[in-house]
Amino acid sequence: MQIQLGVHWIAKVCLREKFNIVPKDIDSKEFPAPVVQEHKSRRYAQAYERPRYHPRRKIGYLRHHGLPNNGENIVRVLYKLAYCTDLTVVLPNDTSVFSMGYPNTFQANLTEDLYGNTEGFDIIAVHARWDLEEYNKLLVDEAKYITMLRNPVDAFLEMCEENPEVFTRFYGGDINEIISKMKIGIMPRKDRLGGIIGRNQFAWNFGMNDTDFENMEKVDQLIDHIDKTFHLVMLYERYNESVALLQKLLNVSTRLIAINNGPVLSLSERVSLDADGRKALESFLSTDVKIYTHFKRKFEELIKNVGEEEIRKTMEEQEKQNELNYKTCYDPNNIHYSTIVTAETGIEMSWAVPFKDGYSDCSNRQLYTDDIKLHCEARGPKKHLKRLAAPKAWMLDKLGGVFAPRPSTGPHKLRESLPLIVFLRNRLKYALTGAEVTKIVMQRLIKVDGKVRTDSNFPAGFMDVISIDKTNENFRLIYDVKGRFAIHRITAEEAKYKLCKVKKVATGPKGIPYICTHDGRTIRYPDPLVKVNDSVQLDIATGKMTDFIKFDSGNLCMITGGRNLGRVGTIVSRERHPGSFDIVHIKDALGHTFATRLNNVFIIGKGTKPYVSLPRDKGIKLSISEERMRRLAAKQAV
Repeated sequence: MQIQLGVHWIAKVCLREKFNIVPKDIDSKEFPAPVVQEHKSRRYAQAYERPRYHPRRKIGYLRHHGLPNNGENIVRVLYKLAYCTDLTVVLPNDTSVFSMGYPNTFQANLTEDLYGNTEGFDIIAVHARWDLEEYNKLLVDEAKYITMLRNPVDAFLEMCEENPEVFTRFYGGDINEIISKMKIGIMPRKDRLGGIIGRNQFAWNFGMNDTDFENMEKVDQLIDHIDKTFHLVMLYERYNESVALLQKLLNVSTRLIAINNGPVLSLSERVSLDADGRKALESFLSTDVKIYTHFKRKFEELIKNVGEEEIRKTMEEQEKQNELNYKTCYDPNNIHYSTIVTAETGIEMSWAVPFKDGYSDCSNRQLYTDDIKLHCEARGPKKHLKRLAAPKAWMLDKLGGVFAPRPSTGPHKLRESLPLIVFLRNRLKYALTGAEVTKIVMQRLIKVDGKVRTDSNFPAGFMDVISIDKTNENFRLIYDVKGRFAIHRITAEEAKYKLCKVKKVATGPKGIPYICTHDGRTIRYPDPLVKVNDSVQLDIATGKMTDFIKFDSGNLCMITGGRNLGRVGTIVSRERHPGSFDIVHIKDALGHTFATRLNNVFIIGKGTKPYVSLPRDKGIKLSISEERMRRLAAKQAV
């Protein structure tokens, strides 16, 4: 397979001639063909198609956003068809994110830069806005057009889940907050993220403008146009039946069409989406809902016309072929290394392919690697951490061993936490080895936020209070200006509380309001004035909120991420950038000003008075020359 990455990310598939996968002197036999070692791989592609099949050419697949797994499987089916029948494909270098003409409609002339003309293509399967005339310029009039739809509510939730941080910034809240506002009549913004992703995505991809969504006459005209133009509209939720219908449309064998599909999961199960929430989203996506409802009914009629028994038999054949492909090709203990060189950049890329000997690496890699990746990837949580990959803030020496302690799953992220073993052994020097740390914690001597922790890898994080009753010591994990967790001793009185940043404000079942904090806590019935990015003072013994600090100009804050990690200053102003990162400008005690992202700002005090004691440098970062002068002054004073 020859992949050329041009200016517009278009590639051409010249399959058999390039790799000579199917020698003309070898006849097609049963798949797979266990013959002589050097000839096994050459039977792979030809065995897909028997002479009695005459696969259809000229296929256009309109891809939509919000259709992972099953939507991508249709693309791989079409690439297999091209692979085995010498078809020419408009093929991107990244099959998951690719567009031609966005945010405008599809443009056929984009292919001219690479091929010098706009004719001679057989398959198009790219993300694009629909334009029949432009598609026909490449595929001519006798082309068959197909697409796949999904329940618009689930598709919208899927797009929100693909990049939740971007969507949260764009819409001003996560999906639960958006739905809560919609229930009381506050609709989210109707423009599109990046000019592409947003409301009524299906209708927009079919070429309808945002201003026409409320015009029911134009919606009906669009549905009529899709009905007349597209030969098959598949349903994401009924993938197996859709593929059975696709097999009949393409007139291909089960060997070609069979691809291991993943489970269809409804994202509405992962968010608090009740009947009212779904109804509100359906109202927001009314145009897509109307399109989906129409073609869902048409799909059911098509199943009845073809015959449910025939569809069932086709599905059973595909399932058997999937099992045969897996048993025949897959061998996790036999790794082959494949390489490819991009024509434009000359960069060589290589990867490992776990397949049995005798099967063409190019055919297996291109056609099967994605199909069985669920079987060949490591499963379960990662359990090791190399020392060189550990956060630099832990200050572990490079020659102290190959591995570092990996923090257990807990309230703080791996790179934003400090395992107890590092704190006790490397910082306090209360132990020399990991075994000694285990003996300490198993005596139930160490408390984090008032709870005994016997896991030596427990991830303590920012603002956590570590108590050792046997030595009457209390520590608060807080950053110094170098971005490291300082050994900051605090009094017993201060150890009774901590500050938590509010990450989420929402309403739960039965209308109970709650907030989520940066350390994984959920606090019910908070003060109604508490909003996201505020800080709350938490009583550690009771777990209840005793006070809160608003995110306002003039309040004291500490930076918890970025290049200014550990610096302390007062908020000067906040720049709002919808769809991007809000920027906060801060001034420290010496008058130095700096800026950072909103997510990195943690409020620690009202006005200039901090609610918690600060480490030695008080969060004031000095330049290299200022540090040198301070060291010289201290040396002269001695």
